[in-house]
Amino acid sequence: VPHVELIHPPVLIPQGVTVQPNLTYREPVRIGFFGHYRKGEKDVDGIIQAFVSCQLAGRAELVVQVAPTGPDDAADMERIMKKYEHEDAVRFIQGKVQGRAWYDLLQSVDVLFLPYSNARYLYNWSAVYFNALALYRPVLATPVLNPEILAEYQVGQEVDLTDLQHLHQQLEQFLNSYKAMLPTYERELRRVNDDFSTAMFLQAVLQ
Repeated sequence: VPHVELIHPPVLIPQGVTVQPNLTYREPVRIGFFGHYRKGEKDVDGIIQAFVSCQLAGRAELVVQVAPTGPDDAADMERIMKKYEHEDAVRFIQGKVQGRAWYDLLQSVDVLFLPYSNARYLYNWSAVYFNALALYRPVLATPVLNPEILAEYQVGQEVDLTDLQHLHQQLEQFLNSYKAMLPTYERELRRVNDDFSTAMFLQAVLQ
């Protein structure tokens, strides 16, 4: 499109939130799946199935926020929580989280799972994605979620939500290589934080 210049948003951290850019390995590796739930847009049940089938008890934990947007969403999440209530590797956090508590929640996990499937995310910058990058958290992201990030920076892994068997394999591969990949993720997260810094954003605006 002529006469249009794209300016990338900056990664931002509120005042008072301390960032630890040095990545360390711990078990279980905590994978956070946070944000509002919309039935039909995020396949929570399928994601949990794929994760549980990896049989990584003790090595990995999936932390799922239960924040439905309407009655139908709430009923579906109740069904899902009941289905997996006895899975030790799956933990549910209920309710919305805002302000400083949101950043504390993101920092309580090691990896952010971003299972967005709507094609609008090809064009909308994801706030939680940029929160994850700013907090130095590797990501598991879908092909439609700001794909230019994983195309340029090795900060995590792309995942396929359309094929649960493939998703199972991708989760297993990611977790099996996670410890060895930490130096790469740390280096690339530093690079993305430099490239998407507030200073770079302001420079682009003022050019």
